[in-house]
Amino acid sequence: MTTPMLEVEGISTIRGRVQVLWDVSLTVQRGETVAIVGPNGAGKTTLVGSITGLVPPKSGRIRINGADVTGSPPEKLASRRVALVPERRGIFAPLTVRENLLMGAYARRARRAELDADLDDVFGLFPALVRYRDAIAGSLSGGEQQMVAIGRALMAKPELLLLDEPSLGLAPKVRAEIFGALARLAERGVTILLVEQNLRLAARICGRAYLMQNGRIVGTETSDELARSARTVYLGSHG
Repeated sequence: MTTPMLEVEGISTIRGRVQVLWDVSLTVQRGETVAIVGPNGAGKTTLVGSITGLVPPKSGRIRINGADVTGSPPEKLASRRVALVPERRGIFAPLTVRENLLMGAYARRARRAELDADLDDVFGLFPALVRYRDAIAGSLSGGEQQMVAIGRALMAKPELLLLDEPSLGLAPKVRAEIFGALARLAERGVTILLVEQNLRLAARICGRAYLMQNGRIVGTETSDELARSARTVYLGSHG
């Protein structure tokens, strides 16, 4: 049996004095695109934080390619080819777009020619950024900053890419462009774990989804089931 790219086994996580996650388990196979969906306050961001070491779990285990990484700091996970695009982007606003992207490759110690090729690849995924290569990142629109944040993560050459609410607050045209780029990454074989409230967008690129509510996984859906759920929600048939 193939070792999962990501395996979360029975984790429970406390933030401050409040328990946020309760016995959460999931797996993501190599090359899969999997969504975590649920309402605000469901624990989705805390789950991503537990996986990436930002909010270590109180109990349970997290494995990357079979290796136990429970509680490992983010910099250790970078060496295992794991990259995170955090909620609300977290770019380096005073730096240029190019400098932000290069920060993503810092741990790789790559040669200049390789970095230049990787930059070209990011600009190929996000052509809208080409004209802003030397612009201050903080001056860009929210959608353009999200592209920078994703591009910075890609400069780490991840095998596992985690994204926390990449469509949050963005215009439909920009969301479509970003999710088109994510679909192309999935076609290249990048494993993607996507936290997303927009069920319709998630259904477009994900093979399946975990449903979260009140800090627990309460079910799973295929992409077709997720799309039907999205139609139900958008038609107002759910209370």
